[in-house]
Amino acid sequence: MSKKVWIFVGAMFALATLAVRIVPHAPNLVPVGALALWAGAYLNKRVAVPLIVGVMLLGDARDLLSGQYSLSLAVVIYGAMLFYIPIGAVLSHRMVGGWRIVAPFVSVFIGSLIFFVLTNGAVWAFGSWYPKTGVGLMACLVAGIPFLRNSLVANTEGVAIFFGATALLLAIPRIGEWRTARQTI
Repeated sequence: MSKKVWIFVGAMFALATLAVRIVPHAPNLVPVGALALWAGAYLNKRVAVPLIVGVMLLGDARDLLSGQYSLSLAVVIYGAMLFYIPIGAVLSHRMVGGWRIVAPFVSVFIGSLIFFVLTNGAVWAFGSWYPKTGVGLMACLVAGIPFLRNSLVANTEGVAIFFGATALLLAIPRIGEWRTARQTI
């Protein structure tokens, strides 16, 4: 498929993700990580990074403008989300054979753990909710487990949808080839 088609598909997935981010939802129950994995696997990073940052900024605009976000925490959250892109790039080289189905889900787990550790570490480091001790860090990580669960659920579903739809798009030309071959027999 052409570069323009991939960008269009990415834009459609981004709009769907943005729609989910805008409607009321449980914390972290949005497949932005799945979108970033897909963008890393199928788009150039010069397109993937602005796509993900754009979805994040548009989804957070109200909170950012009202001052509900700490700037230092927002930088860590956005940076942690961008870690999914290189994971997706590595993933794209692993999608052969049986790994084509397994690799995206393994990548969701790895990306979600990285996001969880970085963002909860930032809440502990920049916030005032937990003491700046090892016990405080552990308390922060334990308190974040429901957010990790939501992230894993949303990104697993997102990967199934985004990578599944992509597999169908990639199969369309082959379906035409099969029909043509069958008609010539």
